Amino acid sequence: MNTVERTERIKALIKIAVAILRRNDVGGYLDFPEGGRVRSYEFRFNEMVLSLRRRVDVDATETTLIVKFDGEKVLGVSWTVDGFTKRSGSAALSI
Repeated sequence: MNTVERTERIKALIKIAVAILRRNDVGGYLDFPEGGRVRSYEFRFNEMVLSLRRRVDVDATETTLIVKFDGEKVLGVSWTVDGFTKRSGSAALSI
């Protein structure tokens, strides 16, 4: 699998995960003591955990999605409107 195919696969996973999180509306706002707010979604189903966080008080907002299965992180992605800023995933994504 080349980089373009991997990027497209990650984008598809992000789209599905965000749709699940928004459909279940299990989120809220977190206020940090040093200032700032984060919109946080979390969804758990059996061994799977989806977690999405996005700063709402900064112009250059970065969104982070973490997908865990059975307690192990299988995907961690951060992005802005300009594209991905950080990606990490397990070998399960290359199958």
